[in-house]
Amino acid sequence: MREAARIAGMNPTDQEVEEWWNAADANGDGSISLEEYVNIMASNYVTIDLEQERMQTAFKVIDKNGDGKISLQEFKTVMMFNDMFTKEEVNKLFKEVDSDDKGYIDYKDFVKNRMYEVLF
Repeated sequence: MREAARIAGMNPTDQEVEEWWNAADANGDGSISLEEYVNIMASNYVTIDLEQERMQTAFKVIDKNGDGKISLQEFKTVMMFNDMFTKEEVNKLFKEVDSDDKGYIDYKDFVKNRMYEVLF
């Protein structure tokens, strides 16, 4: 099950694999039938799709002009809303996320640094 998840682009912990196993082994016989396997993998793909949608939505919320790049100003506008972060904290975070110093955050940077979790 772990290998199948890795092939699907996931990197589950031991606990996640155990939880999946227990959920997949619907009849509790200690093995997973093809039908049980298909059911559990299908439910995990739904989770992956929802996570990708969440990431894309968060990126679009910040990328106000829709150019596929989050400028420092766009980043500040969202991150300083309701005094979530100070200007200094936002500047520092922007530099950390824009690790190759392009002057903007692209979608790859955004996902790699899990910035969507800060927003949602």
